[in-house]
This record gives sequence, C-alpha cells and structure tokens, in this order.
Amino acid sequence: MTKQIRTISGAPRRLAGLYLISFLVLLGAASTVKAAEWRFEPVLRVAGDFDDNPYLSIRADEATSETGYILEGSAEVAYRSEKTSFDIRPTLRRRD
Repeated sequence: MTKQIRTISGAPRRLAGLYLISFLVLLGAASTVKAAEWRFEPVLRVAGDFDDNPYLSIRADEATSETGYILEGSAEVAYRSEKTSFDIRPTLRRRD
C-alpha cells in the first residue's frame, strides 16, 4: 500500500529541486580549483517499467498489471589529492 503525501502547491518538491540545483552549481564552481583533482559525473536515466503482478496476488484472476516510468538522476563527485580522497553520489529516483 502506498501512502500519499499531500503538498501545498508542490512547494517541498520545488524546494528539494532548488537545493539539488544549488548543490550541483557549487560543485561545478569548486571544480575550478587548481590545487585539487575534482571529478564530476552527472547521470540522467529514463526507463519504462512493467509489472504483471504488482500486488503479489496468489490468484491469477485477481492479478492486475501496471506500467509506468522510472526517472533517475545522480551526480558522482570525487576529490583526490595526495593525502585525501572523498567520494559522494547523491541520487534522486522517481517511479510511477
């Protein structure tokens, strides 16, 4: 069972998107530092999804099928120097 969260005019979603964009811009600006080795790899993936028994029904006559999409965005950020190593990969995924 999926629990739906109600939002007022989608404000929390827009705010999360704004935070993600700000984070990516700051990481892009940080990659211009000459003394450090930075790596930034953004990935956007869109896929289709089909499930022939999404509710795991044991009766074949009650089973329904559903189709949807998957939208996934991630950005791997890595920092390397002689003494330090840092990696992070924030990921956002939406499945309908």
